[in-house]
Amino acid sequence: MTKELFDSPQSQTQANIRDLLIEMGRASVSDIARVAISRGLIDDETLNQCQMRGASELIRKALKATLPTGLPFAKPLSDGDGDAAEWAQLEMFTYDEFAALIIREATALESDYAKVLRLRDACLQRFGRAPEIPEMRSIEIAQETNVLP
Repeated sequence: MTKELFDSPQSQTQANIRDLLIEMGRASVSDIARVAISRGLIDDETLNQCQMRGASELIRKALKATLPTGLPFAKPLSDGDGDAAEWAQLEMFTYDEFAALIIREATALESDYAKVLRLRDACLQRFGRAPEIPEMRSIEIAQETNVLP
């Protein structure tokens, strides 16, 4: 964990939420949220921020919708400042914006794959076995031969 996680203003709230999941055992995010709100673990200012984040998430989901071509309707023009980043339809992108998008997506894919490998290692350590996962090149070959959607 990074130092920032524990020094952030919401670190105690986040710790309380993690403790709540420990208490509840297994629960959906919605159930945890309901209990956290009912117990006052989330202050009013944070709840108001969450409302704005919820609206922003709804908008992001609408903009990221996949078209019949398999491409998204729109993407952010940069990694930017979260919700402050400008979005545009792919057909409005310049070459440089499109190239930057491809690099960002490839970097994210590589990062996600690294997380999958760490999860597999943790499963292997805990249970002595883990499911096989495709290697990055296998994914590329499958895409090239239209095996994956």
